[in-house]
Amino acid sequence: MTHSQTPVNGDQNLDSATLRAKTLRITSLEGVIAQLHQSDRSVREVNLAEVTWHDVADARPARTFRAYKGRKHYDGLWWSSTTRSLVGFESLHERAFLLTADSDPEVVHISSQPMALTGPDLVSERERVRIPDYLLAYADGSVELVDVSTPKRAMTDRVQEATGWLRHVCLLRGWRYRLWTGDDPVQLRTLRHAAGYRNPRLVAPEDLDIVLESIPAYGVSIRQLLSDLPPQVDRPRIIPAALHLAWHGHISLDWSTKLRLDTVLHARGADADEAVA
Repeated sequence: MTHSQTPVNGDQNLDSATLRAKTLRITSLEGVIAQLHQSDRSVREVNLAEVTWHDVADARPARTFRAYKGRKHYDGLWWSSTTRSLVGFESLHERAFLLTADSDPEVVHISSQPMALTGPDLVSERERVRIPDYLLAYADGSVELVDVSTPKRAMTDRVQEATGWLRHVCLLRGWRYRLWTGDDPVQLRTLRHAAGYRNPRLVAPEDLDIVLESIPAYGVSIRQLLSDLPPQVDRPRIIPAALHLAWHGHISLDWSTKLRLDTVLHARGADADEAVA
């Protein structure tokens, strides 16, 4: 399990015993419609069974965030090293989730507000309308829908029912679903530090090569890495290069510990021989 797939209290959903005690109204994806907002401002409606993550990648966010006086949430745009484009976040909590998703080398695409889903409720006569916070596509071909919530809000009946519906729909589609409520604060702090160097414009290719060539198979601390460098190497440029490589998965470090000079960097086999620029 990668660091981006370690939710804290991330398994809240509609109580399974409650669902078993009732007759589910939705046993297939018939009637579950995805609304994809196209670049020409039109809306394409298609059965969810026919939607792929490529369709979502080609679409615009299903809704946008509007700033207004007195707004309690801090929204913005995150430059994603995965998509090489801007991905929206509606709160600092969502931005924290993007840290974990964007730094996961197994994630190949991230979409914010990917689509609007409508369909029959699990047990009642009402019609559900739901816009997930994110869609993640992985290198193995799997797809995951993610909602981001605080631990307290995730325990409310409203969120439990909504996420239970979306979890069931994802199960029918063959996708995964996750309710992300947070991660280890130390890990998020370390990721936030490394995120400052995720953009390839901020590091020189020759510095990336120096780091890759200087890390032995058994690993080396940042302190030792700097100490072993030839005198002509500009040392202040090496740590950003190392964090850039770690962010992109070309070298590894323990994200769950505070970043220090004693932090050990490890090579990642054959993948470590080529840097991402």
